[in-house]
Amino acid sequence: MKLSIGQVSKIFNISTDTLRYYDKIGILTPEINKENGYRYYLLHHLEKLQLILGIKYLGISLSDIKNTIKNEDILEYKNLIIKQKEIIYKKIKELNELEKSLSNSNIILDKIINFRNEYDFSKLSVVTKNYNFYAINIKNLLALDFNKNNSYTLERDLVNVSQELYFYIYNIKENKYIDDDENIVLLEENHAINSLINEYKHLNKTE
Repeated sequence: MKLSIGQVSKIFNISTDTLRYYDKIGILTPEINKENGYRYYLLHHLEKLQLILGIKYLGISLSDIKNTIKNEDILEYKNLIIKQKEIIYKKIKELNELEKSLSNSNIILDKIINFRNEYDFSKLSVVTKNYNFYAINIKNLLALDFNKNNSYTLERDLVNVSQELYFYIYNIKENKYIDDDENIVLLEENHAINSLINEYKHLNKTE
């Protein structure tokens, strides 16, 4: 029985280009009709192709398959399968770790999505302390158009302020919900803050 490349292609549901490539790399070489140059496959080619496709399905490279088939040693086939089995186990472990990581990420995202700002502030204890604060609108301060002569001083004061204790104003509604204005910052009175306030007032007067 002689089969053409097209017939073998249909039987095994693979492309003729694949069969030609197998021929090119020497993994499956068909017979050649010396009279017309046509290639044809015999029964032993079909058995060999079935073996190649079966091993390839396991993810084994064509180069390893070629070397194994070339040796024609049953132990080589067994070692090849054992090797691939170890690779598969390793991939399964990696995929399990990836799945675990994705599950943890999903849990965190669910917590963020389902988060509700519902703290009960009525149970908090209140401590009274006296401070002198300045309320500064940081957004407006940064938007001021100051010239080069005072820009260095203002930048320096802003750096100093960033190292000081500051507070935000929060409005608590129904003892549960927080409403805040991130632009308004309360700064405790000290030398660095006084310097910034004076500069702030000066710039506001010139606007």
